[in-house]
Amino acid sequence: MEKQILEIKVPKESEETPEAASALFASLSNIKSSLLAKLAGREKCITFEIALFQQIIRFYAVVSSDFEPYFISQLTAQYPKAIISRVKDYLADWSLKKASFGQLVLSKSYYYPLKIYKDFQDIDPLSSLLGTLAKAGPDDKALIQISISPAGSGYASSARKLLDKGVPTPDGEHTRGHPQANLIQQKISQKAFKTSIKLLAVSVDQNAGSSFLNHLAGSFGNLTSGEGNSLTLKKPKISKNNFLASILKRQLKYTPRYQFLNIEELATIFHLPNENLSKIKNISWGGKMAGEPPENLPIALGLTEEQKKEINFFAKTEFR
Repeated sequence: MEKQILEIKVPKESEETPEAASALFASLSNIKSSLLAKLAGREKCITFEIALFQQIIRFYAVVSSDFEPYFISQLTAQYPKAIISRVKDYLADWSLKKASFGQLVLSKSYYYPLKIYKDFQDIDPLSSLLGTLAKAGPDDKALIQISISPAGSGYASSARKLLDKGVPTPDGEHTRGHPQANLIQQKISQKAFKTSIKLLAVSVDQNAGSSFLNHLAGSFGNLTSGEGNSLTLKKPKISKNNFLASILKRQLKYTPRYQFLNIEELATIFHLPNENLSKIKNISWGGKMAGEPPENLPIALGLTEEQKKEINFFAKTEFR
């Protein structure tokens, strides 16, 4: 199935919080994949990307053509001022001979939560990552790629068994509730997705690219939860070319089998920027909200080549 790459821009004065992204992720749980596709690491997924090139930070979503209309409807429901444009695959233009890459993996079992946006006061959880990207040089490129596929209904069964079992008392004769029961329950009470978080960095040479990659990974340290979970960088040691291909193809391959994030964790890692991030340099913002097109405006969409010859098209614009 052909994939469409959608660049998403919001106005600099946007007021939507990560709560909007949480609602968006909650609406995306109807992607279905066969068991065979899952076993082969080829299950259907939606990919969200934060990319840096030409010293500009851009936000993207990559979806299959058949899922695109539904996705756009849900995105605009949560971000009504967003401007969404189909674009070509920008990764095809990147020279990756000096690229460094890896993925972020949970340091503990999936049922321990990361720090989420509700735990941050007066600061956006993306500020650390975007601040790192804003300092990049003219030769630097970076990609944060988050691919998701809905977790099955029984994904949290092991966590529920853990809570039901409890932990033994010091004398070994009785059991008591799990000390992190509230944290675990907080994690598994929401919809969740199998999640891949892959990073790619390019700089003037291999060493600079590797350092840039480490800085990108380090910017996710603000999501570390003391009693919960954290994200650590894991670089492929074998099948490096295949791992890189999974990034270019936006696949879930090489994702840890039990790496599940709930909708609030996902919304913390990826959400569109708002006015709280407006002081960070080099973010690609959208203009003011586009209006409805005039009813009699001639457009090329849906016309045959013969019909197009009868109209003198001289510009391209965006309407909602």
